[in-house]
Amino acid sequence: MGDHMLEIKDLRVSFHTYAGEVQALGGINFTVGQSEILAVVGESGCGKSVTAQSILRLHNKDTIDYKQGEILYKGRDLLALSEKEMQKIRGREISMIFQDPMTSLNPTLTIGKQITEAILKHSDKEGNSTNQREANKQAAGLIRSVGIANPDLRLKQYPHELSGGMRQRIMIAIAMSCSPEILIADEPTTALDVTVQAQILDLMKALQIKSGASIVIITHNMGVVANIAQKVIIMYGGVVVEKGTSGDIFYRPKHPYTWGLLKSIFRLNKDKNEPLIPIDGIPPDLLAPPKGCPFAPRCDYAMKVCREQMPREYSFGSAHTCDCWLSDENCPLEVKDWRNGDVKYKQ
Repeated sequence: MGDHMLEIKDLRVSFHTYAGEVQALGGINFTVGQSEILAVVGESGCGKSVTAQSILRLHNKDTIDYKQGEILYKGRDLLALSEKEMQKIRGREISMIFQDPMTSLNPTLTIGKQITEAILKHSDKEGNSTNQREANKQAAGLIRSVGIANPDLRLKQYPHELSGGMRQRIMIAIAMSCSPEILIADEPTTALDVTVQAQILDLMKALQIKSGASIVIITHNMGVVANIAQKVIIMYGGVVVEKGTSGDIFYRPKHPYTWGLLKSIFRLNKDKNEPLIPIDGIPPDLLAPPKGCPFAPRCDYAMKVCREQMPREYSFGSAHTCDCWLSDENCPLEVKDWRNGDVKYKQ
C-alpha cells in the first residue's frame, strides 16, 4: 500500500435500469496519498460522482453491480466489508460533502441537530462517549471554524434561514465533525457565485492543512482544479483518460479531451474578442459503450484504430499517464501545438 490512503484498482461498475445495463465505470485506477488533494475532472455523465459514491457504497444495492475491482482504504477492500462495517467508516474515517447544499441539508431539522447527529453517532471514535451538551459545544466550535459568526444562533436556525455559501460551510462542518482521514467533496462550489466559490476553496485548503486529511474533489471546473489540487485525473465516458500532477495537466497535457477542456475555459490573458472553443458532439451512450476510445467521435485527431481499439496507458514520468493512440511511437500523426490545432503526418 505504501503511503496511499486510498487506492482504486480496475473498478468496473454497472447499473441495472429499465433500458438495460448502464456501464458507468469501465476500469478506474488511481491512488490518493496521505494529506493529498486529488481532483477528479470531467463533464456531466463521465462517472465522477459514481466513483465518489462507490467509495462509500452509497448506491442502491438493488440496482448497483460492482462487477470488478477493489477500493482499498488503508489496505482494506471496502467492497468486501459488511454494511455494519461500512457504517463505522462513513463519516468517521471517510466523509463526503454532497453536490447541492440547497437540498442536502434536511429542511425540517435545525443546523445544530444536523451537526450533532454525526458527532453523537461516532462519539466513540477515540473511546469516549459524548453527551448532547458536549456535542452542542463541539458543533458551535465547528461552525466557528468554517468562518460563520454567531455559532450559538446558527445552531438554532433552519437551512432556509442561511445563504447558499453559509449552507455549504455547514456541509463542510458536518463532514469534518468526526475528523475524517479522507474528505470527498462532490462539486462543492456548485450554484455559488465566484466570490463565494473562492472563499469555500480557501476554507477547504485551510482545513486540510490543519487536519492533515486527504481530499478528493469532484468537479468539472478547471479553475477549481488550478486553485486547490496537487494531482488531477481526467475522466471521460466512464474511464480515466489522463492523470498527473496539476502542472502536468495544465502545462504538459497529452490527451485531446484535456486539450478541449483547457481551450474551453476563460483566461485573463486572452483577447476579450477571442471566443471560447467548445467541445463539439455528445458523450457516449453507456448503455452500449464503444469498443474503441470513447472520445473518438468527438476528437479532431481520431484515427481508424481509435474507433476499433481502446488505447493502452502511456507513461510520461512517475505520475503522468495518458490513454491515447497519439502517444504511441508508431502513431502517424504528430501534434505540434494543440492550442491552435497544428498537426501533421510524420515523415
